[in-house]
Amino acid sequence: MAKVSICIPTYREARLFSTLLSSIQDQNFDNFEIIVSDDSPDNEIFKVVTASPLVDKIHYYHNPVPLGSPQNWNKAVDYACSEYIKIMHHDDSFSSTDALELFVKMLDENPQSGLAFCDSVNCDPTGKIVSIHQPKEAQLYQLQCEPEILYLGNFVGAPSATIFRSNVEGRFDIRMKWLVDVDYYINVLKVTSPIIYTPKKLVKITAGAQHQITQDCKYNFKVDVVEHLILLDKIIENGADTRIYIAKWQKLFERYWITDISKILSLYSCKQETINLIRVAMRRSRWCVIYRFPFYLYHFMRRQLIIRTTMKR
Repeated sequence: MAKVSICIPTYREARLFSTLLSSIQDQNFDNFEIIVSDDSPDNEIFKVVTASPLVDKIHYYHNPVPLGSPQNWNKAVDYACSEYIKIMHHDDSFSSTDALELFVKMLDENPQSGLAFCDSVNCDPTGKIVSIHQPKEAQLYQLQCEPEILYLGNFVGAPSATIFRSNVEGRFDIRMKWLVDVDYYINVLKVTSPIIYTPKKLVKITAGAQHQITQDCKYNFKVDVVEHLILLDKIIENGADTRIYIAKWQKLFERYWITDISKILSLYSCKQETINLIRVAMRRSRWCVIYRFPFYLYHFMRRQLIIRTTMKR
């Protein structure tokens, strides 16, 4: 049995998938198997698999009916037969030849931990570096004490920046797309500790590509709000202090100009404690709007004055 299963859920983008396989081939650590669960409607991914020098290590599965995200992630993990699971999205890659070895070493040296993660390099589809994803020291401390802090922001990063044990119970919640990784991290960290982190940049993450599911979810009112409700329900069920999440909901209200709570409750049937919290957030959000109104009015009038002055010239 291989030490680690590199699980790759794929959907088209054969060129980026080929780059990922090349980065796997370059790894110093070779005790791995590769699981490819393919949602593609054509055989482009399969062609890359058969042409790869790693073909003997690859277990390829084509889904006759596309599963989508995150069902395809779960499918790839279900096929794995190793001690460790290393999810790699097909458009990401390892950034150094010792990356996989370091991922494995983090869990080997910390048998009580169920998940480890690293810093990541965010690149555009052409490979140009856009930014570095790196948590702050205070965030890491909070994460050790209260994994639910990820509700305020995912500073762990994409699944490709993580490795976890195969015996960790649970899979990615198929009701989610936008917060699915955050939900999974919280679940794992609630039952295993401590979380292991390295500041080394072990993976390259493709960001902002049109083919990514995040482009459909980003600023999507229904997806964003419903998934925040689902996850908040879970957090409340675990008994965590939710008062710190009021500010998060204030931002959601302001982002989507939500002024009526019934608009939210019609989307998802949530717990009464969740309803009470978002009601508090709604009241505070309204007061913020009232407080800021003079500033909005000032900037509007100033802009109108500039426009009229420009037109006269």
